[in-house]
Amino acid sequence: MASPRSAPGEPTQLSLFLRSLREERHLTQSALIGLLNLTDRPQYLSKLETGRIARPDDDFLRALARFSKRTVDELVAMTQRPAAATPPGPLDTTDRSLRQPLQPPRHPVGSKIRLAYGHCAWAAPIMAAGLRDQLPPEIELASFRPKATGSATLALPSPIWSSDTLEWKKGLASRREEFDTMSARDAIDLLNNQVVQVAAVPGDIVDSPLLTVIGTVVDSFGGCTMVMPASKAAELRNVGARHTLADGGLGCSTSQLAEWLKLEPNEQRGAVGFEIGTIAQQFFLHAVGFESNFNSESLGWGCDNSQLAKISWSELASDCEQRVSRDLLAFITWEPHATWLTTRSTSVNLEKVPLHFGLQAGRPTHMTFDLVCRKESIRDPSFGRVVSSLLAVLEDQAHKISQFRRNRFDERLVWMLARQFDFSAAESPKLVDAKAKVQVLEALSTIRFRVGMDPFFQKELIESWLTTT
Repeated sequence: MASPRSAPGEPTQLSLFLRSLREERHLTQSALIGLLNLTDRPQYLSKLETGRIARPDDDFLRALARFSKRTVDELVAMTQRPAAATPPGPLDTTDRSLRQPLQPPRHPVGSKIRLAYGHCAWAAPIMAAGLRDQLPPEIELASFRPKATGSATLALPSPIWSSDTLEWKKGLASRREEFDTMSARDAIDLLNNQVVQVAAVPGDIVDSPLLTVIGTVVDSFGGCTMVMPASKAAELRNVGARHTLADGGLGCSTSQLAEWLKLEPNEQRGAVGFEIGTIAQQFFLHAVGFESNFNSESLGWGCDNSQLAKISWSELASDCEQRVSRDLLAFITWEPHATWLTTRSTSVNLEKVPLHFGLQAGRPTHMTFDLVCRKESIRDPSFGRVVSSLLAVLEDQAHKISQFRRNRFDERLVWMLARQFDFSAAESPKLVDAKAKVQVLEALSTIRFRVGMDPFFQKELIESWLTTT
């Protein structure tokens, strides 16, 4: 029997999808329009949700596909079915694999447990363990994917695994034309689709009831960086002169950023950019929250991870001007993306300013970078043993990285990380120049690496061991 089609002027399944997506993420229509960089069409989303527009244009579909991690074809299919065809209850906006029943554990002793992570400095202990061949033999890593072209950017990543040691250990050094880095959302997609068994991602993006945290790699008040023109950084320092935290090694607080933004009249105020769906977005929202008259939709401008790896500051600023009609004041990101942005700039003198949460009662003061898995996995004792061994290795690597100083560090590990982060293509530790070494140390300096097992996972692990002994 043919599927029912929506009548002109009636809501579609896409209408329900958009409404559910907003409610799930606590977004107004204008906030979602801002995150999709479509602020030049403020009524467009309202018309889609009410059915006055049945099929959105291609620009909107591509932007929504990137944001929601759906394919364009899936979204188009939703426009062809009436809202009434959707089963009662809230629309499921999570990955399709999450609608499947829990499967029995699939990790027999000796099989590979694959771990995907967003390619960033927060994952340094994971990288270090892999690069130094200290991972449990069952663990396989991935944070790269082949270079995507066209519509392939919306597809599920095809990871490059650490078992291909020659390729993986080269990192991004001299391979930018072949590799893309994976984002935290890519890692979650792989986990949802059971391509991997573990993902390492910022704690704030884990929102599925079928996923659980098994351990923490980072518990930090800092870790994000603002890239901005040197002239703007000088203005920010002047504002910070009245803050006791500003002149030390902590960089800029979110409250200080808010005070600096408040100096400009609203009609002249530029925009602060950030990576959508990452910790960077949380830092931006935290800063905006200090001032009741700030409008997060007009003050912020979001783009996805892949843009930062490819374009210069001038191109980024031009895109910001086109999307939200404001000058780009600063961009909040994390390493190594901040260094990529500054080193590619030739027309503008840029600075990197470490950013941390302001210390105020009732506000979050830290973020985490967590290891997560599907809940059914923790019932498997063999999986638990491997992950326990992994956490012990990561704790050792995190301790060593935390001991890095400008004049005392592991030369070989810094060389390996420099190649992973595309700071150097040197073929040996002795060939790494001083600039690349400093870039690695700066990328790690604002992050507090602190590895630990999640208490809930530890409890489940003990119970599974008692059951099998």
